[in-house]
Amino acid sequence: MTNQSRRSHQQVRAPIVVVRRRRLRVGLVCSLLAMVSSLAVVTGVGPSVDAGAAGPTTPTTAKKSNKTTTTIAGPTIALAQFPVQGLCGFVDSYGANRSGGRSHEGVDIIAKKGLNIYAVNDGTLTKRYVDRVGQLAGNGWRLTTADGTYYFYAHMSAFADGLSVGSTVVAGQIIGYIGATGNAGTPHLHFEIHPQGGRPVNPTQSVIAVNGCKVTDWPAAAIALASTTTLAAPVPLTAATTTVPATTTTTTSTTTSTTTTAPSAPAVPGLSYDPALRWHFITPVAVLTASSASALQPNVAKKIKVAGVNGLSKTPAAVVVRISATSKQSASIVVHPCDAPVPAATSLTVEAGPMAIGYATVAVTEGQICATSTGTAQARVTVVAQLESAGVGALPVATHRVIDTRTTKRLAANQLVTLTPEMLGASADSQALTATFTVIDPASAGTLLITPCGGSEVKAPFVASRMTSFSMVVRMNSTGLCLKPTVATNVLVDVTTVWRQDAPGLFPITAIRRFDSRTSNVPLGATPTPVVLGPLAGAPANVTAAQVSLTLIGGANGASVFMWPCAQPRPEGSIAVVTPNRQATFSIVTNIADGGFCLASNAPVHVLADIVAVG
Repeated sequence: MTNQSRRSHQQVRAPIVVVRRRRLRVGLVCSLLAMVSSLAVVTGVGPSVDAGAAGPTTPTTAKKSNKTTTTIAGPTIALAQFPVQGLCGFVDSYGANRSGGRSHEGVDIIAKKGLNIYAVNDGTLTKRYVDRVGQLAGNGWRLTTADGTYYFYAHMSAFADGLSVGSTVVAGQIIGYIGATGNAGTPHLHFEIHPQGGRPVNPTQSVIAVNGCKVTDWPAAAIALASTTTLAAPVPLTAATTTVPATTTTTTSTTTSTTTTAPSAPAVPGLSYDPALRWHFITPVAVLTASSASALQPNVAKKIKVAGVNGLSKTPAAVVVRISATSKQSASIVVHPCDAPVPAATSLTVEAGPMAIGYATVAVTEGQICATSTGTAQARVTVVAQLESAGVGALPVATHRVIDTRTTKRLAANQLVTLTPEMLGASADSQALTATFTVIDPASAGTLLITPCGGSEVKAPFVASRMTSFSMVVRMNSTGLCLKPTVATNVLVDVTTVWRQDAPGLFPITAIRRFDSRTSNVPLGATPTPVVLGPLAGAPANVTAAQVSLTLIGGANGASVFMWPCAQPRPEGSIAVVTPNRQATFSIVTNIADGGFCLASNAPVHVLADIVAVG
């Protein structure tokens, strides 16, 4: 900021709330005003440039001179889109004093963490700023237009998927999410305008001109990019059907209203809930190998012997299995008890070509489990845990990102990474984790090797695509969890569940579908949508946790999906990711509050939710 445009120590300018929703409750108005006041202690921003960004880092605040000057409003730069999804508020704080002798060079738009941040004009993302220790800006972008004008965004909680330095964006496109990274006292967007690449000007009048603080709906561009092209074909259901609860979705600033008349899940034959039973994680035992002779055939239940196989219990009540499969066409696989009807649910979605990986919890009847597919598939089923009198339970945790090499350093081929129990949020007695693993921009097709450090490897192959993501239950030990890619790549790990001794038990039920956004033709979006468990035969009276199998049907831009108890804040980490026009299934254990949980996504995406186990 130039000396001529700086506010002097002697001048006092009362903050004026520029935007407020006319019908806001008094409490929300007071909260916004309190957050605005708290920004007075925020010490400004100083971006940390991502390794992919060209050019030197330019600080966004400047040292003040000893001269007394008058604030210069500067030109009003036309914006095609307000930068933040409502509800929000902001004040004209341009030029306000900041610690260290700096002054404020932008406008702070206060909004709830996780709300969308939009491109204000068409342009190119020319720098990415990454949250690192000691950096002020946190996560942010520099968006540059054709005439050299650039817009600086700071303090994001996360970047929108699929964007990198050099990406072209259009006005209204989602580029990130509200957060408080860097030196931020409360969730907000710090927004600057630099006309033709020069010094910043006061952006307040520009954002007033396109004031969108009371607009919660997505801009047309965001919707168009995510959902105007034809969605991938819906996941085919098995011949057995079930009543799908109807949902009514209204986009507001609060939780989506959902009315559900849910059928009861049938009880698992011969199995009743027993809180004394626990999960014992074992050296993995393959009970079905992938071969043409053992291939799953369309709509034919494949019986798989479990009892007594290679040291497994002779009388197991239930097992946790890892499933991997390939197919020449899309297929939906469900693992289920053999003497019950095939449930209308999905354990794993397989698309033509690449291997799909997932896991399921299933009751054992007469020493067997069954797998049914909607298409021919080569499948491998491996038992990783069995239900016994001693062992561990499943503790759902707020999804947290353990590693994201995009913000540190890309992994080299065969580079070993150790994730310690402290990093994983695990205790000394933890036996396993449920996590979502995402491989981004690999140098070529390869394999991610996952292992309890020093133990047996789980091999997760991936193709040479933009992104491959899957959920898995993996064993860990006192050293933690080790990863090693066979080719150079970026890797993300999001932990959702820790399996440990003091955690509550988790008991399988016959899988039942409790949510399907296709029935209302309204994709899941940013507004939280509650999913009600409803009556579940064989479940305890007060369910506090549930294992949910989520199937995502990606649109034009793909999406990340978030899951959490509705009364709590939405976590930063996503539990499932789908790439454009693809399908994938993830199995997640979540806490249950008030009879259900909430789902949301960063882009329109159709989602199916099946309940497979409860605790």
